[in-house]
Amino acid sequence: MQISTALAPGSQCTDSLSQNPLSPCFPPPPEPQGSTLGTQVGSSCYGGVADDALKDEDNAGWVLDLAPAVQAAWLQRIRWLRLVDRLAEQALIQADPTRFTRFLAGWQQLKIQGTPPPAHPDRPLLEELRQAWFGQHGQRFDAPAIAAWERYLTTIHRYHQPGLVFTTLAEYETFLVDMGGGFFQVFPFVAAHQRAAIAYWGRLDQIYNQLRDLQEDLQQGLCYFPTQVLAQFGLHREALLDPAQRTAAPYQHLMQFWVDKYLPRLRRKARQIARHTDLHPSWAIFLEWSIARYRRIETTLRECAFDYERFTAVYWPRVQAELPQLRSQVQTLSPQTTATRPVVLHAPTISRMTTNA
Repeated sequence: MQISTALAPGSQCTDSLSQNPLSPCFPPPPEPQGSTLGTQVGSSCYGGVADDALKDEDNAGWVLDLAPAVQAAWLQRIRWLRLVDRLAEQALIQADPTRFTRFLAGWQQLKIQGTPPPAHPDRPLLEELRQAWFGQHGQRFDAPAIAAWERYLTTIHRYHQPGLVFTTLAEYETFLVDMGGGFFQVFPFVAAHQRAAIAYWGRLDQIYNQLRDLQEDLQQGLCYFPTQVLAQFGLHREALLDPAQRTAAPYQHLMQFWVDKYLPRLRRKARQIARHTDLHPSWAIFLEWSIARYRRIETTLRECAFDYERFTAVYWPRVQAELPQLRSQVQTLSPQTTATRPVVLHAPTISRMTTNA
């Protein structure tokens, strides 16, 4: 089975960056059939660091095979997060934070008054947030989701800065908690007693994304390895961009530590989500899809001897080759109902991931 439309990055967004690049590209409501995830969440819009269409398929292609009402809820949240991420990226690469800070100001008014500013450039998004989390008279009726969203916005604002440096591992882990933990708790169908476990999974997802995107981040001057950890292996940030360093012992030892010793610590904490036998069906599918992605990332890294340029060349063709099979599995698993019902995420699957990912 082939993906219904090509995974080529281009979406239907054609506006110029000089002509209000964000709001005109706010993605339309999901199309019934025949569109990729990228066209529905605006992966190729907004003028960010890179076109993320294939990344979004890698992360969330499973969403396209959910029952329509469940799919719509997931697509809405992914679009919100994509737009905010692009706003922050644009502020960073264009050294113009005004657009992102204007969005933050609009959100603050919505949070305080219960209504968004009437002429705000991102009013479509703010209005969706109002309808999702606030009552008719502005009262908050989904406080946990609002708190998670606020945490995510604060984190994006704090860390999308030029020359970002984490000095210690503790600083980096605070970032993982705030970014990944906040991000995942914005997604739909999260019960109160599941939030802590879902936040741990968000941390794990964040670090796997960083491993996958290592080349792109370094080319943009972003290095998530704390200087304290680099120093343990006799490395500094600039050395990571030197091709000769990637075959040298210090770099190899750094990556072996990161993948073989540090990453398993995060996997052990994330494993607690397997205790929840009442996950929404879509969450069970999401986690199984993620496990397959984490294995693909880690396997490809090892095959490429941790060389991130070789990894990039091997990984993305592999994603394109495997997506049809993975999506066909989702179609088999996906419940044809919007109701929440108990679903067991098989613990043995997660156990294998935590030991052999």
